[in-house]
Amino acid sequence: MAALAAERFLTANNLARQFKQSEAATAPTNGHAANGNGADKATTASVDTPEAFDINNDKHKGQYALRKLYHESKRLICVLYTAPTCGPCRTLKPIFNAVVDEYKGKVHFVEIDIEQVGRGWLEHWGLPYFLST
Repeated sequence: MAALAAERFLTANNLARQFKQSEAATAPTNGHAANGNGADKATTASVDTPEAFDINNDKHKGQYALRKLYHESKRLICVLYTAPTCGPCRTLKPIFNAVVDEYKGKVHFVEIDIEQVGRGWLEHWGLPYFLST
């Protein structure tokens, strides 16, 4: 209900913007990391590591980046918990990316793949989640 109310408000005040997904974002994936396809390898390789982490970047991936930014950055941190098989997540990514681009140098955007970090990590930090098939 809140999403519909927000959409109506934004539309009524000419504040709504439409975002379109890129071809790569709309390509179907099966979400299995063990199958060895290129998309899963790219996702795994792009996760921030201690060697590759740069606090000056605006966009980050993975739990290591979130922990480092939480302790070392003074900027606002936006976190998107996502999964390769999540349709709404694919819709939100370009919107979050546009917001981060608009506020370049003022916010950090961290994307965390919940299928990589596992349910135990979410429970440890007290983050709400639900399993769906």
